[in-house]
Amino acid sequence: MEAGHSKAARYPVWKVLLEAEIVVERQDRQAALAASLNQMAVASGMGSKKATTAFGKRLKKLTRT
Repeated sequence: MEAGHSKAARYPVWKVLLEAEIVVERQDRQAALAASLNQMAVASGMGSKKATTAFGKRLKKLTRT
């Protein structure tokens, strides 16, 4: 229910398991992205011009609307 499934209590078991897998995959991707951005930010902060450029490009890509 936490991931936007307000009626999950009414789902059949197979659907709950499927939705749970999707939620775990999404959370794993979010954690990997956060780790990657943290690593890029640290490298950028240490003065790497290449890392600073890559970090800036990545942030722009993520914040496009």
